[in-house]
Amino acid sequence: QDKISTHVPYVPIPISLRPTKLEREIYAQLRDNQGLVNVLTEALMKNIEKVYEVLTPLSKVDPFIESLLEICKSVRAMPYSQIGYLGILRTDYMIDQDKHPKLVESNTMASSFG
Repeated sequence: QDKISTHVPYVPIPISLRPTKLEREIYAQLRDNQGLVNVLTEALMKNIEKVYEVLTPLSKVDPFIESLLEICKSVRAMPYSQIGYLGILRTDYMIDQDKHPKLVESNTMASSFG
């Protein structure tokens, strides 16, 4: 019996080491739905109370989320206000075994370069 496999718990993750072809129909579906994803992301971004509601429980167990919330609160407490937003979004998808796209990550320019 292999000693390593019985003592080291692991979960394999799906990974691709090189670009994978994407079927035209899947690409079209993602392209057609991306506008809705963008609208939902913007709506959440503008509803800061909802952001706090969703992220506060996570901040209790994730120091990174906690620090992001603290930054957000300190910026919002400043005496001047922001007059506009620029949203540069990148969304990442994976295709499951049944060839259904799954949204796995959505980033703004700020978090993707951070």
